[in-house]
Formats: sequence, C-alpha cells, structure tokens
Amino acid sequence: MSSTTSQYRSVLLKLLPRGDAWAKFRGSRLYQFCEGLAGEFVRVHNRALKLWNELPFNEPTHTLADWESAMKLPDACLSIAPTIQERQAAVRARFSAVGAISQGYLIDQAEKLGFTTTLERFDPDRARCGTARCGTAVCSKSDQVRVLRLVITAGSNALDILRCHIDSIKRPSILIVYDDRRGG
Repeated sequence: MSSTTSQYRSVLLKLLPRGDAWAKFRGSRLYQFCEGLAGEFVRVHNRALKLWNELPFNEPTHTLADWESAMKLPDACLSIAPTIQERQAAVRARFSAVGAISQGYLIDQAEKLGFTTTLERFDPDRARCGTARCGTAVCSKSDQVRVLRLVITAGSNALDILRCHIDSIKRPSILIVYDDRRGG
C-alpha cells in the first residue's frame, strides 16, 4: 500500500508538541520542513514496497541477478538460456529448499518449479536387494533402494530442470522414475 506526501506530512505535524511556539499552519517554515521530510519518507516507503515485491517468493526482476548469486544459480540444472519465469522459479525453489526429504517435500519442490505432480511409492519389498545362491543375503535392509514414480501432469518448464533439481536434493537411497504425462 503506497503512501502520499499529505499522509506523511499530517502524521509529522501531529507528532509535534502543542503550543504557539510550533507554527503548524500552511506556509510556515515548520510546515515546509515537514512537507520536505514527508516527500522523502514517501519515496523511501514506496521503494521499500517495490523491494518487498523483489523477494524470491514474489516475482523478482530488478534483483533477480542478486538472488541468483546468493542462491548460487544458475547451476547445472538450468538450461543455457532460461526464461525469466524459469529463473524466478529456480530462485523460489532454492530459497525454500529447507526441510526433510519426504514425498510431500518432493511434490512441493516440483510445484515451486512450475510443475503439477503426484508421487507413487512402490512396495519396498518388491524393490529390494536379492539373495545369494546359497541363501546368504547380498545386502542388508539398510542397502535397499526406495523407488518412487514422479508423475508430471502439468507444467510448462522443461523436464530436465525438474529432473536435475530433484536428483540434486534426493537421498542416494531413493530412485525416482519420472513419468511425463503432459501430452506433448
């Protein structure tokens, strides 16, 4: 919500002490001084509002290069010439990439990159290590790989961006099968 000079001037004049020594009428030097301060306060206030819109969860444009530098972007996951929307999505995804690697987290990260997805989990008993010929286990329960299918149903960005980002944040014990059902 932007402010006006008259709003700030009115507030400044109301904050002054009462009395005849404080000439608050239009045209007085004190009034002109408050008018000058109010103009500067409005400029700073409105600039702060513009900067608020530059936060990564909004749509940064003026400070996009600064956010990319802070988030160590572009990385190998972005194409050579990404669009502004892809760059903004990458900043949002990297900025919010905090938390446990759960199924909901992976879906949320895909959403932040502009994809609509669902996640299917395969039965861990079907995706496990085999046994040796003599019946000796080849690997322990902790060596089992969890297999997930990430079904992409909507999104305009390239699948390689999603695949690279998810593969960079997932645990090595998780194998993700990408199923692109966007039709195209």
